[in-house]
Amino acid sequence: MRTFLRAAALTAAAVAIGSGLTVAASSPASAAAACPAGKYCLYDGADYTKLLVTSDTRLVTWIGAANNDKVSSIVNNTDSPLNLFKNVNWDAPAGIVAPHSKAVMLPVQNNNVSSYYLY
Repeated sequence: MRTFLRAAALTAAAVAIGSGLTVAASSPASAAAACPAGKYCLYDGADYTKLLVTSDTRLVTWIGAANNDKVSSIVNNTDSPLNLFKNVNWDAPAGIVAPHSKAVMLPVQNNNVSSYYLY
């Protein structure tokens, strides 16, 4: 069972990294615990600080002027992948955050999210 879980974690990390995200290690005191169950949280700080959004909205065509191009880390406590896009209306994929995981944007993708959806 441990081997399966380790393989699943490595696969998820490879997918996240390949899509412009890196998976951060979880800790009990992390922001993952602060982001409510069934919600996703978007942060301006790469260390899960400076909360921008807490939501469960499935379709967001534009993140809004106040939060546009500010996302540096994400916690996804939903049952669906969170699909990120560089432009409005889901144009130019920026990565995917798996269900019940968290991610830090790589430098090339940092502060470069304008829309997203859960699916």
